[in-house]
Amino acid sequence: MAGTGVAAAAAPTQPDIGGAPPPTALSPAAQRAALGAVARARTPGSLGAGVQSVTVGGLTFNAVPFQIQILPAGESTLYFCPVSVTPLVDDGLEDADGVRMVMVGGEEYNHVSAQARYGLDNVNAYRATGDAAYLTRAEVQAQRLIERAVATGGAWFHPYDFDWGAMRPPWYSALGQGYALSLFSRLYELTGDEAYEQAAQSTFASYLDPGPAATPWVAQVDPDGYLWLQEYPGSANEGVFNGFMVAALGIYDFYRVTGDPDALALFRGAATTVGAYAASYRRPAWRSLYCLGDRLTASAAYHEVVIQQMLALSKITDDARFARWATIFENDFPRPAVSGRATVSAGRHTVVRFSATGAVLGSSTLASTATLHVAVSARERIHGHTGSWLLLAAGARKGYWIRESAPHVFVPGELVALAYAPARSLALPAGRHTLHDYATGGAVTATMVLTAGAHMTLPVDVRAVVDGVVQVRVASGPYAGAWIRVAGGSLD
Repeated sequence: MAGTGVAAAAAPTQPDIGGAPPPTALSPAAQRAALGAVARARTPGSLGAGVQSVTVGGLTFNAVPFQIQILPAGESTLYFCPVSVTPLVDDGLEDADGVRMVMVGGEEYNHVSAQARYGLDNVNAYRATGDAAYLTRAEVQAQRLIERAVATGGAWFHPYDFDWGAMRPPWYSALGQGYALSLFSRLYELTGDEAYEQAAQSTFASYLDPGPAATPWVAQVDPDGYLWLQEYPGSANEGVFNGFMVAALGIYDFYRVTGDPDALALFRGAATTVGAYAASYRRPAWRSLYCLGDRLTASAAYHEVVIQQMLALSKITDDARFARWATIFENDFPRPAVSGRATVSAGRHTVVRFSATGAVLGSSTLASTATLHVAVSARERIHGHTGSWLLLAAGARKGYWIRESAPHVFVPGELVALAYAPARSLALPAGRHTLHDYATGGAVTATMVLTAGAHMTLPVDVRAVVDGVVQVRVASGPYAGAWIRVAGGSLD
């Protein structure tokens, strides 16, 4: 979108299925040095007490003994469950066998993560509809992965067969391994077919030998004892955040289905790394880092992906620390969202045109003697400028941005919701606190006053921007379903 300011002058970003910024190859010694630099970037003490040293296979790493929850197979918070059912009539690129293919450099290739993701979409669609055609299509993707797997020392590695920067075929990725592991695990769960169990076991084994090594590898431990699952092993793109968590959630899926104790330990180690390093990925008031090695900036889409992944970790571990980080990242760069029209109060308002880097190209005054309801086409953060901004979509000032400032300038209704499971606690000081019920369009339907004689807490299960103000929804009790401003208290 021209002039949004979202794409600030920064490093390129990666769509993990369609391609990536070409990584730079590193020698084994340089890989170890780079991982040491990543370790030094960690914020000390972010996990506190409870970290243990655990050995699984050839890896010894730090792990917090999180109480891992076994979520139902169709649980929507699992990262691989799409919101909508994938269509039976598919217009994506497929070969004659119905296997998902991807164009890279003008040529058609097998693509591990694309095939496994498509298989997972079809598994989820089969669970939702019971239509056997979805299960058949999922199994076709899995069979291709099985046929192409490279067996090394009892482990299966799923190869990428195209050049990508310094990555030479066949190359391997913890992200692809995680997607494949989840697909095999879920197909075994559905069908009971031992071939899928074996495929899952063999794929899981790929995480147990540390790198860097001459043989294929995807896992390593940094000098401070934290486990890393590398999307681009051996490259400068170390610690790709979303790819790391895809791999971790694949391991969780395998544990959820099989109960494998090594998978439990490995997942705890991966979650521990996320908790220890989340602060290192943060860029206050902007998008987070895509990776720590060469510090690429995440796209808006990938910034949101890691927010949802951390919410999934919060639910799986029953630990609010991950939900806190999800909220911090969302506050830094809210998910772009708009609901058609913004309310602009009577008066004079400055509107601004921005370059793609956030430089001011011009400004104007929007003046009215009555409240306006103006069409807007985006609500976004602008690089280098505070707050969220709304892009005017019509009229003489189309293409200008106006800063959100409730109750004077805001989009009515609920935007950018984050669901908290388990519920978090909002601590309120003694005094009077106002809560509201809202209609879908943002109109207040009820107002309640809570008088606290002393400090108290309310359980909350959703955080959202409601009528331009960050609020949380009460999860239970006499005020269940009502919204209260976060600014009136503090979230745990």
